[in-house]
Amino acid sequence: MAKKVGIRDVAAAAGVSPTTVSHALNGLGSMTDETRSRVFQVAQQLDYRPNRLASALRRERSGVIGFVDDTVATTPFAVAMLKGAQEGAIASSYSMVVASSAANEELEAHEIALLQSFPVDGLIIGRMFHQYIDVDVAALPVPIVLVNGRARDDGVTALVPDEERIGVDATRELVQAGHRAVAHLTIETPGLARDGRVEGYRRAIAGVERERIYYAAESTTESARDTALQLLQEQDAPTAIFCFNDQMAMGVYQAAQRLGMRIPVELSIIGVDDLAIISAALDPPLTTVALPHYEMGRRAVEMLVAMVGGATPAMSTSEVECSVVRRDSISSPPR
Repeated sequence: MAKKVGIRDVAAAAGVSPTTVSHALNGLGSMTDETRSRVFQVAQQLDYRPNRLASALRRERSGVIGFVDDTVATTPFAVAMLKGAQEGAIASSYSMVVASSAANEELEAHEIALLQSFPVDGLIIGRMFHQYIDVDVAALPVPIVLVNGRARDDGVTALVPDEERIGVDATRELVQAGHRAVAHLTIETPGLARDGRVEGYRRAIAGVERERIYYAAESTTESARDTALQLLQEQDAPTAIFCFNDQMAMGVYQAAQRLGMRIPVELSIIGVDDLAIISAALDPPLTTVALPHYEMGRRAVEMLVAMVGGATPAMSTSEVECSVVRRDSISSPPR
């Protein structure tokens, strides 16, 4: 069997000390970029694989963080959260272990306990939908960051979308296009996302025109279509609609088609999510507000790594700004 390459072999081949090799591979110490690059190249050429267990015992850290999600890993647009976290971990010289609970609370508790026994240096708990996360974070012996969810108690670090800002920005896109009869189509069930977007809509529409808030039974295409069929046939129907999400926007498209209305000539629409299989595929393509899944995932890792190193977060919950993705579903209102 070939002899396993050790840190001293890499040091000898690179012409540096074993300590320099360790610092270079772990992003530590002060050295020139040329030295760090040479160490990486030699380590790769020799197929050097560091002994993480030995390193963890020396540093009392594992170099691993855990990510527990509900359905993030199986959702096309939310999976960007995992990508952001993975790239953030790599940039911080950490590995990441992912466990999905399929929204089962008992399974999630089991996975968190399992990851702690691994052990991990810190935990990220993520959600596909912005919501409260009922987890006994005070009992966890490692730093924790919540993503797309917040704890009911203060003091738990969390990253969430700025929902009120979403409502403001989406509504203003329609108002700035010249619309005054702007409606908001949302869902009946209260929640952090719904309530924040409603408040943002109210802020943006104040002084422009009266509120027009319509509630669909569910955040589905079918429910939104049925509700839109009614509101678009009202005597004073809106000329523009801000939808709670892209799925509901697709339902409004279907309602408009049934009524022979042209988008955006006779009806302008904006959604939320930027779910590509819907927003880019609709005809015309849908203008929408993209949720910051990637940004939240990456920033969560950066914050967690800083906490592992002893830093204290500046605030418990940080709201992340979202961006408007402009396509072709908004134009000036019909004369």
